[in-house]
Amino acid sequence: MSEAWIDDSGSVTHCDGDMQDINHEGVVVVYMHASLRDQLQNEFPEVSRIFEEFEGDIIAINEYINNWGDDRGTDNAFEMIASALEDESELHIALDLNYDFRLYALQHLGWIRAVDDTFEVWKLSERALRHIGDYMFDEFGDDAYKGEMHIEEVSSKKNYVVPRSVVMNGKLSDLRQYMAYGASVAK
Repeated sequence: MSEAWIDDSGSVTHCDGDMQDINHEGVVVVYMHASLRDQLQNEFPEVSRIFEEFEGDIIAINEYINNWGDDRGTDNAFEMIASALEDESELHIALDLNYDFRLYALQHLGWIRAVDDTFEVWKLSERALRHIGDYMFDEFGDDAYKGEMHIEEVSSKKNYVVPRSVVMNGKLSDLRQYMAYGASVAK
């Protein structure tokens, strides 16, 4: 079974345990933590020392801040990080271990979740179809055109089961025509 994320640029990150020891949710968490770390370091260059001390582990930094509270002293860098973590809702999401990071990646990052020939997208678009088609061709070669695929548009809760060939050209109009008439779309 092949599992991957397709990001908004079309780049693929495999996450099935065979390529890396990380799952779909783990890929998003790593991305969000790196983004959060970069954002904080760009806004407050003086916090770099803290990230070096904690080896870049944003969760460990957050736990240290929460555990020590007012007893952490007057270290200005910690205060900047603590303030940013309290004020930014997206930063809270990055640290919330109960949050569904897969949903976040679909909705806010525009990523596509792939499990074999099943795809989850937040909103179906020609760009998403092109990325799916490219992924299918890279994964399955000429067999990418054979059989059916499943696409779930999460925002509308619509499920599409369509011949792969309808999706491979990346045209949303062909997909809609197929769904409306249930017939093959001419290439």
